[in-house]
Amino acid sequence: MIKISDSYFLFSKHKEIFFMSNRNLYCLEIAILYTNYEELYQSILKIDGKIRYATIFDTNGEIKYSGHRGDVTSLLTPTESKQSLQQAINAWKYRNEYADKIGKGKYVLAAYEKVKRITVPLDEEHLIYITTEADANHDNIIKKTLDLKKEFLHRPEGMP
Repeated sequence: MIKISDSYFLFSKHKEIFFMSNRNLYCLEIAILYTNYEELYQSILKIDGKIRYATIFDTNGEIKYSGHRGDVTSLLTPTESKQSLQQAINAWKYRNEYADKIGKGKYVLAAYEKVKRITVPLDEEHLIYITTEADANHDNIIKKTLDLKKEFLHRPEGMP
């Protein structure tokens, strides 16, 4: 909260900025939070050479940034990749139906014969989706991804 004078204050809650005057509260504007998705993507790839693919997308399926390591051949067609992202969104929403009872999800790891898939919430409306080689050190990748999330959101506790 920022004190402007004895009677006027500015404060922010979530994405909105409020102005308070003599017990009246006004929402001034919606603050646009900026995340450099390309920089986040590049930072994720630098975590480990066994990361094949990373995508940052919102819970409506809009891809903010996506790509794969240059020396990697995709195992899925573009259509299958899009379907896979939609399945990740649906699964994440389903898992969070009980968040009020068991807490919010921190990440999901799925291990397959050829790859591992890691899903991490970036914030309430965005997910990070990482595919690695099957023998990748997923514990290290998850820990460093959670650290990056905190760094890119500029919040000591991260999100959600």
